[in-house]
Amino acid sequence: DTFPILKHIPRWLPGAGFKRQAEEWRTLVLAFLEVPFAETKRQMVRDFWLSVFANEDDQVPFNEQHVKQVAGTMFFDGADTSAAGLAYFVQAMLANPEAQRKAQSEIDDLTKGKYLPTFEDEDSLPYVSALVKEVLRWRAIFPLGEPRLLQTEDEYEGYRIPAGSPVIGNTWCVSSVLL
Repeated sequence: DTFPILKHIPRWLPGAGFKRQAEEWRTLVLAFLEVPFAETKRQMVRDFWLSVFANEDDQVPFNEQHVKQVAGTMFFDGADTSAAGLAYFVQAMLANPEAQRKAQSEIDDLTKGKYLPTFEDEDSLPYVSALVKEVLRWRAIFPLGEPRLLQTEDEYEGYRIPAGSPVIGNTWCVSSVLL
């Protein structure tokens, strides 16, 4: 869905071997999506999912495939993004030792060295919280964001964009603009 034009390239065309590879990968990805969905479905009743996804009119705009994709995405993305975020944070602290000292001091003042901070301590650690947010702004984990389908027709700088068009927001660019 990211590059819809590619679906029009014939498989037999020289250089189109990527299409065969993509089909193999698609099979693997679909199988991979099935695992977290099956586990989620085993643990939760269908009515719970319907109540979560229902809108004001009690219409359910999502189907089982949507739920599979959400569960798979959460499972898939969690591992990579956590590691990337941690690596960026370490990089930022190595480049800014004073910021690291200030954050460590705030943590030590709160915990007195007796425990590791938890999410419940976040409100008591405003500098550390701001530091984490700044690192994630500085180095977006997924700089181009997820592709989305435009719900209604739009116009951008004189260009008409029809409803249903895939759009990709440039998170890195938006986060890097100086105001």
